[in-house]
Amino acid sequence: MLLTLFVSLKPHPLSPPLHKCGEGETGGEVLVRPFICQVLREPRRSCEMKKEHNFSKGERGKFYNRKGRLNLPIINTFTPEQHREALLRRRIKFVVEKGAMARLFPAGTHKALQNKLFQHIQPDAIAKHQTLGEYDSWLLGKVKLPCWNRYSRNGIKFDRWSYFGKLINIVVYEIVSNRELFLEKDWKRIKWFLHLPIDAKVIAELKKLDPNFPKIQILKGMTEDQYLNIQTAARSNAENLKKPSIWFEAAWSVG
Repeated sequence: MLLTLFVSLKPHPLSPPLHKCGEGETGGEVLVRPFICQVLREPRRSCEMKKEHNFSKGERGKFYNRKGRLNLPIINTFTPEQHREALLRRRIKFVVEKGAMARLFPAGTHKALQNKLFQHIQPDAIAKHQTLGEYDSWLLGKVKLPCWNRYSRNGIKFDRWSYFGKLINIVVYEIVSNRELFLEKDWKRIKWFLHLPIDAKVIAELKKLDPNFPKIQILKGMTEDQYLNIQTAARSNAENLKKPSIWFEAAWSVG
C-alpha cells in the first residue's frame, strides 16, 4: 500500500550533518517545512542515516557551535599578492602561447620560458624607473640575459634581438597596460619609455609614415645596432606626433 504523508523533520541535536533531503537546509539544520515523502507499507524517512552516531560532548563540538549550528570550514581565498601573481602569469602565458609567437620557440620549452619571464620581468621592477636612460638600461639588460639561450630555436645569435626582444617588449606592454598590475600614475610616465615590439607589419606602417625609416628584410638575425636604430627612429616619429612610440604597435592589429 502506497501512502503519501506530509511530515516535518529536524535532525537530532547530537546527529552529524545529514545529506540534504528537502528544501531549506541551512547551517546543518533542516528548517521545518512540509515536503512529500512516499511510504511503501511502513512509513520511512526518505533521507535517514544508515548508521547511528553517538558523539561525546567533546566530539560534538567539532561539528556544532554553542547554538547548535554546523561549524562550517573557513574557505581560504587568494591574497592580493597571490592574485597579482596569477594575473601576471596569465598575461605571460597568453603572450608565449599565442600562435605566431609560440612558433618562434622550441616545442616543449614554453612552460619553462614563461617561468623565466615571470622571474625577470616584474611590475615593480618596471615601475621604479624614473628616466628614459634608466628604463633603456634595464630593458636592454633583460634582452642580453644568458638564460634565453636554451629557449632559442635558431641559435641565440639569430634570435636575441629579434624574437626575444619582441617577446620581452610585448610582455612588458601587457603588464604596464593592465591596471590590476600597474598603477595609472606609473603608466603615464613609463609609456614614454617603452620599446616598440618590432614586427614586419609595424615596420611597413612606419615606412609609409617615414620613407627613411630603417628597413629590415627578415626579423631573424637582427643585430643590436639594427634594434637600437629602429627604436630611435620610432621614437623620433612618435615625438613628431606627440605620442609615445608604443602607439605604433597598433599597426600589428589593424594592418
